[in-house]
Amino acid sequence: AKDYYMEAIRLDPGFARPWAGLAGLYFLDLVEGDLPFEQGVELMENAARTALSLDPGLVDARLRLAAVYALSGNPELGWEEFEEALRLGPDNPLALGMAAGRELLRGNPEAARPMTMALSPARTRSMKMTWKKALSASGETSSSC
Repeated sequence: AKDYYMEAIRLDPGFARPWAGLAGLYFLDLVEGDLPFEQGVELMENAARTALSLDPGLVDARLRLAAVYALSGNPELGWEEFEEALRLGPDNPLALGMAAGRELLRGNPEAARPMTMALSPARTRSMKMTWKKALSASGETSSSC
């Protein structure tokens, strides 16, 4: 996928979406250990900021920048960027998935439920499994998931 994003950028460097996609791939490379931490964060930040310079309303780029802030030890800025992304794209699947994950981390699986219901069926199955694990870990059960 990285080659396709790079080709899209080469063909039209002013198109924001491939820059945001590239930031997402750098994030995956970083968490999978394929890039050293500092290098991965720097590449991700540069790609996300480039995307936002081209399209300030691009939700996926804002979410990647939020992750950069969190990874760089500035969670307050990360949450601000995340909240802006949710404001700009309340139906964005990536934002909804991250918001549901945030609620699960906060120990609030019931708040995560409507977010998971708004996702695609494949994404919903994945979130439901996470939700069930969170309920199980907390000793709760639910027949609706």
